Amino acid sequence: MGWHQVSIIARLIPHGSTTGKPYYRCIAAYRHQCLFEIPPLAAPRFLTLIKNEDNAEIIRDELRRAQYKYGHRRKRPLMPTMPCPYTLHLLVQAWNMDLGSAEDAYVSDVSNDSTLDPNLGRFDKDNNEGISIIDVTDPSDPGYCFVYRPGGEPMDMKGYIAEYFGMSDMQKLAESGKTEPTTRIAVSAVKAVSDLEGMRVLTSDALAEAWPDVYNIGDPSPEPHSTESAELQKQIVPSLVDLTLSPAVDNALASNDIEQLEYLLMIPGKSELVKKFLMTKNPLPDSGTALLTNIITHEFESTSRVILDLSGYTYLSSDQVVHIVNALADTLPDRILSLKLSGNQNISTMTVVEVLKAFPQLLRLVLLNTSITKNQLLELVSTSPNLFFNLHDLVHPAFL
Repeated sequence: MGWHQVSIIARLIPHGSTTGKPYYRCIAAYRHQCLFEIPPLAAPRFLTLIKNEDNAEIIRDELRRAQYKYGHRRKRPLMPTMPCPYTLHLLVQAWNMDLGSAEDAYVSDVSNDSTLDPNLGRFDKDNNEGISIIDVTDPSDPGYCFVYRPGGEPMDMKGYIAEYFGMSDMQKLAESGKTEPTTRIAVSAVKAVSDLEGMRVLTSDALAEAWPDVYNIGDPSPEPHSTESAELQKQIVPSLVDLTLSPAVDNALASNDIEQLEYLLMIPGKSELVKKFLMTKNPLPDSGTALLTNIITHEFESTSRVILDLSGYTYLSSDQVVHIVNALADTLPDRILSLKLSGNQNISTMTVVEVLKAFPQLLRLVLLNTSITKNQLLELVSTSPNLFFNLHDLVHPAFL
């Protein structure tokens, strides 16, 4: 058995930045004693976990809370050992557990004892089984690579396996149908390559930005990242909606006559544009709340969805949130199983109480980046535990 290090990187804006310029840096590092075949299986498991939207929204929030918080290149304030605990938890789970097959189930020491200091400007240990590096800046589009030695060039999955075996030999052995242990390793290797086909592979520039001391460079400039263009597109959408829909919607809201928009909402794609427009209204008038409720009701009635996502409507007041959930409880009884209220700075624990009364069937409630503090939510849970008995997931920083 050898040692393998896993490092998670993300682009963060340093503490004290006046430009808002993000840099790649390590946010979690873990050292694992394992056989060769574990990293090729664990890396795809971790990438699958972070792309799952339930996990991705928590990772995004951990990164949001880390922006402007830590110094650049080991300047103070330094990161704690676990600045993004949920992201690290997923990593530890992926590297220490494989329950995908009853015959080949794998469980190791599922603990954080092997967590490394993310402030280290180098690969600190002797990792004779190489290093995995995974970029979670955008959990929906993660990147990865393997490095076999500190300062080495990044490799994809096929390149990492080739450090041990020829891929053509692995392919032949995997197809041979033999039952010896080497065949199992070959099958795992071929599957790992297939699982990561098309996945973004990190460049040496990204690694140099995260570990400039290892790669002997000065102060690197960040390479363009796909999330930047996505953010620009998000900023452009409301302006386009403004030009095409704002007069009609504004008139309907001002006159409290949303029925005049029924013809518009029947056109494919228009209801999504109206929803995006409503996201920009601050404050959103009560007529807008009624319009939003109608659109949501129609969407649920015409699909099989069970998740109500109000996280984009950050200007909703607490009363408006309660009005929407009560209305939907009448029109869609027992239908909504998951509710997202992230980003809303107007809600309180009383909002949570009313939501859980309206939706007793709720299984998941997401409250990331809201005005509800840890102490407030913990007090509500301790004084009114019956409200939460049916919930499977209560997602809030108090529990992360």
